Amino acid sequence: MATRPIPITFAPGSYAGIANGQVTVITAAQPFTVAAKAGQSLTLIYGGGAPNGAGDYDLIAMISDPNGQLFPDGDPVSSGFTGTLPATGTYTITVGITPMGNMWAGTYSLCVLIVNPPPPI
Repeated sequence: MATRPIPITFAPGSYAGIANGQVTVITAAQPFTVAAKAGQSLTLIYGGGAPNGAGDYDLIAMISDPNGQLFPDGDPVSSGFTGTLPATGTYTITVGITPMGNMWAGTYSLCVLIVNPPPPI
């Protein structure tokens, strides 16, 4: 059964949203959604409390653009991400356990920042 995406919202005037998630043996990944515009900068910062010293490096994030294509370059990001968004719409950020890491259960936090590009000079 697929896990339902959790929308990340921003308080009025804010450019950052924070979500908390949990990975378990049964739910190894959680999708989140965020609305953004083409040209905006997206920054992801995430980390978890993996038990037994598994460490944050066992988390990955996959970013899908509004068309469902993995962004950037079809690769997951392993420690955070900053980049310019190519399209306007809803992006899906799936945070989970890397298949190359140790299986663990625990909680994590995901911080999403979306910033408008600077005006032209």
